[in-house]
Amino acid sequence: MGKGVGFLFLFWIICICDAYAQKQNNIWYFGYSAGLNFNSLPPGPLIDGQVSTLQGSASIADKNGRLLFYSDGATIWDRRHKIMKNGDSMSGSQSATQPAIIVPFPGDTNIYYLFTHGVPFYSDGDEPDHDGDDVDPTTIFAYSIIDMRNNNGFGSVILKNDSLLKDIHGGVGLARCKDGSGYWVVVHLHNSGYFYAYKLDNSGVHPPVISNIGGYTSDYVGYIRISPDGSKLAIAYDVNSNCQLFEFDNDSGKVKFLLDKMPLTFAYGIEFSPDSRLLYMAGEYNNLVQYNISSKISTTIYTTTKHDSLGALQLGPDMKIYSANASNSYINVIDYPNREGIACNFRPGVVYIGGGFCQYGLPTFLQYPYIPFHYEDTCFGSLTKFKLYDSANITSIKWDFGDTASHGSNVSTQYTVNHTFTRPGKFKVTLKILSFSIPQTFSKIITIDSPIILNIHNIKTQCDNDSVVLKAYCNSCSYIWQDASTKATYPVHQAGKYWVTVTKNECTATDTVVILHNNKPVFSLGHDSTLCQGQFLLFSININNSSFLWQDGKKNATYLVSKPGLYSVTVSNDCGTVKDSVKISYSKLPIINFGQDTFLCTAPDFWLDATNDSATYLWQDGSTASQYHVTSDGQYSAVVINKCGTATKTMNVYHGTVPIIEVKHDITVCDSIKIIAIPYGNDSGKYVYNYLWNNGITSNFLKVYLSGIYTLTTSNYCGSITDTTNITINNCDCRLYIPNSFTPNGDSMNEVFKPTFCVPRSYMLRIYNRWGEKLFESQDINIGWNGRFKGVDVPDGEYLFIITLQDNYGKFKNKTGTVLVLRK
Repeated sequence: MGKGVGFLFLFWIICICDAYAQKQNNIWYFGYSAGLNFNSLPPGPLIDGQVSTLQGSASIADKNGRLLFYSDGATIWDRRHKIMKNGDSMSGSQSATQPAIIVPFPGDTNIYYLFTHGVPFYSDGDEPDHDGDDVDPTTIFAYSIIDMRNNNGFGSVILKNDSLLKDIHGGVGLARCKDGSGYWVVVHLHNSGYFYAYKLDNSGVHPPVISNIGGYTSDYVGYIRISPDGSKLAIAYDVNSNCQLFEFDNDSGKVKFLLDKMPLTFAYGIEFSPDSRLLYMAGEYNNLVQYNISSKISTTIYTTTKHDSLGALQLGPDMKIYSANASNSYINVIDYPNREGIACNFRPGVVYIGGGFCQYGLPTFLQYPYIPFHYEDTCFGSLTKFKLYDSANITSIKWDFGDTASHGSNVSTQYTVNHTFTRPGKFKVTLKILSFSIPQTFSKIITIDSPIILNIHNIKTQCDNDSVVLKAYCNSCSYIWQDASTKATYPVHQAGKYWVTVTKNECTATDTVVILHNNKPVFSLGHDSTLCQGQFLLFSININNSSFLWQDGKKNATYLVSKPGLYSVTVSNDCGTVKDSVKISYSKLPIINFGQDTFLCTAPDFWLDATNDSATYLWQDGSTASQYHVTSDGQYSAVVINKCGTATKTMNVYHGTVPIIEVKHDITVCDSIKIIAIPYGNDSGKYVYNYLWNNGITSNFLKVYLSGIYTLTTSNYCGSITDTTNITINNCDCRLYIPNSFTPNGDSMNEVFKPTFCVPRSYMLRIYNRWGEKLFESQDINIGWNGRFKGVDVPDGEYLFIITLQDNYGKFKNKTGTVLVLRK
């Protein structure tokens, strides 16, 4: 048997398939609201799923990787995550390991078969599959048919729960027929050695091919898997704690003979490597084991003591195997499942699945023959990228893109390569590699699609409520409109924004149109109007999808008026034309121009004029004429009002005479003198007087220290006057008089000792007793000694005084003597 496997590995069947099948497996929903999206790599979490199940599920996408529907075996949800029409009460249940499998119908790309089954619960309260008693014989393995053309493209169940078999093991295997005509759906009858293989082709579900080959078990729990090349079938038995590997004939549907039986405690999840050489087995409790089918050598890849941490194994579109991680928001992954031993690189808990939780199961998908490379960007004009899933152990490589028109670019020996195809169409891409010194050849037919030309813009505005049909026809394309409907046409019944995304394989185009339901324009510019100077008028015509033409050729929906004139606009749309016009006049704001405050040199006698067009007036005394006669000093105010606003003006009126100034003439003094000019006359105290002395001083007074003639010119609003004075300053000696006694006895006579002197520049008086003690001191000539010391009367007798002063000429004088204190 080892040679058979080696033969298959050496002369790999050239697989001719396209990206269609690969993207059908790109959307996963499983566990409790968990999900993964493989349309970009690495896969990202999905958080919008409705599945809430302990074990398996199923989902299906279209050829472009867009979700169609998914199921937990009991309910079907459409791509809106709503229960599909007639998609409730399906025959599957959470008690089954693989309660649902979705299979495309070979005869119609719009039809899908959903195979479902449940596992009975026990009347004695045991967990299912533990002791085999009290089996519910009504539990069925059945199929239902979904037509995606129904329900506006969201699908509906057109045949429901058509029974095929009762009481089966929890797993369901799925494989392509060898001739590509359809699929094999394989189940194992409970408590027997029988396998039932149901063929689905374009004529529907055929009667089963039954193989009695062994594998007898009373167990309900565990997965069934068929290898991607269709040659092997593996089944896990949870309670019996083993996995069994069989030879499978995907031509006849026969399970031929048992190849091996591998012990594994609480075996649950199983999956084949993409190249079908290795089998991975996960124990529900703790172990992940890799089994080499050729050498029959098992290698433990991962061991954990955590209960229920390992569950289902599922090969992903990226050729990695994903492992369920119960009660966790992260699942496990095997990065290189074609590599033997720990080189496969198992990584626990690294793939985030969103806010939900994984349980034991993962979705079940149809596996396809292994092609060791993947590619992207197959729209003509794009750079198509080719890359190996795993380049380990490959020593040489050669690509042939089947594009002979590209000449030297048609072949490459790079592991990762880009190629620009010279035309749209189908190309046979061939990859030749040398691995472990064994040459291998893989071929794949890929389609380079023409770019999608999409135009839904040529829609005229409708003047009534008739519907419009938007058309986005494209051969072999899929459509997604703004409301998720999927037909090539879309009927529009109301105004709004509509868009469609059209996809053909990897070519995508989006177009948008705004549909307007219009009527003949209805509007008015209003009546003829008068505006005030400085005001603006904005015409704004709020009519969508119309053209505008103003009197001056402008074409905006708005028009700003800033001057008088005749304004008109013509508004047109597909439903008609309307014209309107209006005359705009302008009026000024009131203005008062009777000047500022007025100073008169004669008695007031004039008129204030506040005349404005179409205005009313109010003066300070309540009068309402447009003019006012001023005959006296005072404050005058006017308020003028017209339709554009209000103006207010106030004026103060004063009158007076030429200034009259009094300045003393011919003055003789012994010291300096301050000359003050005093104006007087009938000026109401409102005039401003200006002063100018002949020495340039501009104040109304002058401090004179030198003899001479001083001239002052004084002016006001009414005129000016000049006056002159002659100042003579004599050098007078200031005499000092010092009393020789005083009588501080309280009779208010001669109570204080105080020298007499003209005001000096500086002065100091000090009093001492006969012992030289200072009794008094003063620097103010007006403050004398009262005959007391520290608040107590001094005894009668003589006391020494010292006087020091500086007169107005700067001369210092010192006087010393005695003064007699007499109280009796």
